[in-house]
Amino acid sequence: MIAQAAEECCGDAGQDAVREGVRRYGRRRGARMARYAREHGVDTGIQGYILCGELDLASTANRFRVVAKRPHLQVCATQCAWDQAWREADMLEYGKQYCQAIDPSVIEGYSPDFRFEMKGMLSEGDPCCRFHFYDGEIGPFDTLKYLWHKWRLGQKCLRSWAFHTTELFQVMSETLMLELGEDIGESTIRTARKAFEDRYGLKVAEALDGRL
Repeated sequence: MIAQAAEECCGDAGQDAVREGVRRYGRRRGARMARYAREHGVDTGIQGYILCGELDLASTANRFRVVAKRPHLQVCATQCAWDQAWREADMLEYGKQYCQAIDPSVIEGYSPDFRFEMKGMLSEGDPCCRFHFYDGEIGPFDTLKYLWHKWRLGQKCLRSWAFHTTELFQVMSETLMLELGEDIGESTIRTARKAFEDRYGLKVAEALDGRL
């Protein structure tokens, strides 16, 4: 809804601002993940990236499968709650801009030297979102270490969906005001928030105004 409001208001400049907002949010999230890994004594390679991810994906309709462990880790997401939500709202063209920017940006925030590529995206019509981690190889010993760290960490690195909703909304708001000018950016965000409230109700929309 933010992407739609930005495009209707400012065209290509609005879309550029949206992508920059997603990148800023992703880098911020990735930097926290790297900090968690250091604080909890987890290697800051691929294991730390997976173990210290903040999203509680087990609570979503997302479905993943590992298609290769060596020489590079490759993971496919065959079902995605984000993709489903955008399709149900008939806003896939706007939502997929999040797909295009989010994972590379989280990786950049986590470790700028980490080599990663998206080989496919559901929102682009591909059969799955395919994550290709060039610097990630999972051998038998790595699997044992992963399981031990996963047991040890539990849910220590997870953040609530309310937290992520609030943070994304705040980062997008700040970025649009910075990139488009304070008045235009604020007006665009107000338009998007009203559309969100109209669709999901006041109680859900109030999560956007929470404090981090």
